[in-house]
Amino acid sequence: MTWLELLRNAIDALLQHKLRTLLTLLGVMLGSLLLFTSLAGGLGVIQAVNHRLSAGNRLLQINVHSGIKEVAVTPETARRAGFTQEMTDQRRVRLAREAGVGGKEHVSMTVAAVDQLRQVPHVAASWPELRFSASVHFDASDRWVAASVEGLPPAASDVSQVIVAGTMETPDKNSVLVSELLLYQAGIQTEQQVQGALGTTLRVATRHPPLERLSLAMQGPDAPKSLPPDARQQLSAAIDNIAYRSRPLRITGVYRKPTDKELQLNPNLLVAAHRQVLLSHPASLDCWTGLGKRDQGVTAVVIADVPENVRQVESAINQMGFRTQSLSGLAV
Repeated sequence: MTWLELLRNAIDALLQHKLRTLLTLLGVMLGSLLLFTSLAGGLGVIQAVNHRLSAGNRLLQINVHSGIKEVAVTPETARRAGFTQEMTDQRRVRLAREAGVGGKEHVSMTVAAVDQLRQVPHVAASWPELRFSASVHFDASDRWVAASVEGLPPAASDVSQVIVAGTMETPDKNSVLVSELLLYQAGIQTEQQVQGALGTTLRVATRHPPLERLSLAMQGPDAPKSLPPDARQQLSAAIDNIAYRSRPLRITGVYRKPTDKELQLNPNLLVAAHRQVLLSHPASLDCWTGLGKRDQGVTAVVIADVPENVRQVESAINQMGFRTQSLSGLAV
């Protein structure tokens, strides 16, 4: 029997059962259509996820936290722990480890430790996330208010679309952006007053405002006249030694809280949604150092050069004892 005869017999069999043939063909067509639709939808979801994750370098970003590092036990360490008898080094190390020598140690992520991260291969940039609560004083209204403060990264996030007065540009480390709600709470409420506050001084302090106010008064025309100048200077110096002295900063811009839709389109605006005072990175680092928190734990941000190297960078950082978090595993 030839191939042509086989084909003719198959067609004859199909024509003898037209309804069954029609249903079979419809099933094949619907199944194929469903398969293609599923594949297209899956690819669309993958592209949408990758597009959202790629916004703001989030696919390249690695958050680094304090962690725990294994302490290696060497023959010398074992001998110092008392295992000095005649035996092989392998057994000496094994016994020392079983006795609790070595173990684990806490590895704290500090501002100083961020410098180590910059030495890791394929790291394009790294910086500490510095945020803290403080009392801020507005010279424009001579009023103290409590505020949440955060330093913008060195490559500052673009929040220009929520600036309502002034500019986002920070030509020097003493520039600062302030939320319009914080200005309102500080008594700077009309639009004219907001414009007038641009260029004025804002002081960031973490000690009690009356103590800071007294320190400033000791140096100004309102200093107590009953005290001789030398006594006023000594008292002012003593107060300054008690705690962190305020940092004077210049208000260059005022921003509003971003809307939910703006946050969806630009995740970099989150910092403007949750903080009331935004400092340049040098200013926040200066304040953090002045607060005596240099050696306290922080979260560091590491930016890899390309997405393909994120996991390699994470592995190298984990070997240093730090914990890492990234979104690289979500990208396809």
